[in-house]
Amino acid sequence: MDEATRQKLVNKLVRRLEGLSGLHDRDVIDLTLLGRQLFQLVCTQEAWSLACSLTDEEREARRLLIRLHDPDRWRKDSAESEEKRRNLLEERLVEAFLGEGVSSPRLLDSLIDVACLPHFIGFVRDRAGFKDARPSGGRVKVLD
Repeated sequence: MDEATRQKLVNKLVRRLEGLSGLHDRDVIDLTLLGRQLFQLVCTQEAWSLACSLTDEEREARRLLIRLHDPDRWRKDSAESEEKRRNLLEERLVEAFLGEGVSSPRLLDSLIDVACLPHFIGFVRDRAGFKDARPSGGRVKVLD
């Protein structure tokens, strides 16, 4: 993906994040609805294109940094049932959204990184239209 296309996609998604932030700041949407909306955002074609534009090495490095940041959470999240992991994905997206503060490309990267973790990516990839997409290579291994 060329840089101009990437920047257009980032700008479009950041504007959506700003809209969600405004709605949340005015208490129009609660945390549950915010989580659902963030999940919808990371499941868009634009977000998926940004995620797929990363090299395998960069994706693996980001995954390892997240895992090293909180290994206990990683183990707990990856050991949960599918239904609980789906709910956890929304919770983790809300945490990333509230933790960054300002809607920015950095926040967008954080949200996409969370959605692309091996124990969450299936929920994003299995959304309508992404079934034929290239798999990320992320798998939960026995040692995880």
